[in-house]
Amino acid sequence: MIAKKNKKVKGIINDWKRRLSMVGFMFLIIVLLNANIRIFIEKNKSEKELKKIEDAIEIEAKEKERYNFELGKSSGEEYLEKIAREELGLQKPGEQIIVIKKQEEIEQEEEQNKGAMEKIVDWFKGFLPE
Repeated sequence: MIAKKNKKVKGIINDWKRRLSMVGFMFLIIVLLNANIRIFIEKNKSEKELKKIEDAIEIEAKEKERYNFELGKSSGEEYLEKIAREELGLQKPGEQIIVIKKQEEIEQEEEQNKGAMEKIVDWFKGFLPE
């Protein structure tokens, strides 16, 4: 009878050991799955950031290439001549520079060249009906 009781107790203990080991194993699987999901999410974020950085690098490389082209172009004789003519107003021997002014510029110059008396007369004309 005691032997049966001991057998029964050992069976119960073995049963609890199996259940406890199964619970521990399930807990381990859940922890590992959670870690795996977090790693997957972080990997996706990192890939998106990497893509943005690669795009920015590509844009900067194109801009650098354009600047290098402009720099090479600016050292050419044609470019220097163009700058001398357009911005500095220089000319070759025998050439004449012709400046074409816009109508607005002409009107502004005329307004600046008017005397004080003409400005006063124009001011009074503004009040008179035409």
